[in-house]
Amino acid sequence: MSDSMVCHNRLDVRSCIQNANSARVHLDAFSTPDKHTVKFYLRHLQDCYDCPTLGFLAKRNYYNTGGISMPSNFVRNKGLIEYDDVVIDMKMKIKERLSVLYPRTKYIREYITNKDRISLYIVKPLEKYTFWDKLMIGSKIFFKSLMRK
Repeated sequence: MSDSMVCHNRLDVRSCIQNANSARVHLDAFSTPDKHTVKFYLRHLQDCYDCPTLGFLAKRNYYNTGGISMPSNFVRNKGLIEYDDVVIDMKMKIKERLSVLYPRTKYIREYITNKDRISLYIVKPLEKYTFWDKLMIGSKIFFKSLMRK
């Protein structure tokens, strides 16, 4: 895969959503995670690696929210699967790729993704940033750049 890969295909969006949903369903079970659960979770992490913005939006909208029938089992299984060696390696690859692809705009992208400014399949009217939003984003970027030096 190239580093400048762009995922605009509708099939990519649907498969990414399906992978996030299947990872959530397999973790929301009474039994402890097995190799199939790890496989489905790795598919979702692979989506996050290939198309970071699309993968993280699917994670926010479909993996972390809604439809969890057994929340305590979901949290337990999610914690257990985080210690798998393959999952740890994949998360390190994702972190390295994000730092290579988005060295300066990483914090702005995280803010926009976490604050529901962008969503999949839903078109919202553009919200203007208030002065305080701009100040908060600017201060985060400024202080993070000072920490790097």
